[in-house]
Amino acid sequence: MSKAKKEAFSTITNSILIAIIAATLQQEAIMKEFKLITAHELAEIIRKSVPSIYNAVSEGFEGEKIPISVKIGRKRLWLMSDVQEWIENLPRTSVSTSSRVIEKKKPKLNEI
Repeated sequence: MSKAKKEAFSTITNSILIAIIAATLQQEAIMKEFKLITAHELAEIIRKSVPSIYNAVSEGFEGEKIPISVKIGRKRLWLMSDVQEWIENLPRTSVSTSSRVIEKKKPKLNEI
């Protein structure tokens, strides 16, 4: 194979690899946006129990106490993007400066 053909082949191969990498990255971004999570995964993320999540669903508090879910067949799932948006829109609480923090004093070496 001549040097020119090798360089052309190398250029084409590099272009194909770059296109494959770009497509993979784009697919990963789409998959992250439309990732579905279970009640157990949601419970870990929002620090609530699974029963409290299902109670909120049955009591009609989706969007308030928990993010809005989708039902696929018999499964109830949550879009990760909806969960992230719900978390971002939670009201922020401020910590009062008057609250006291009690620190334990470290024992000195001669006190041990």
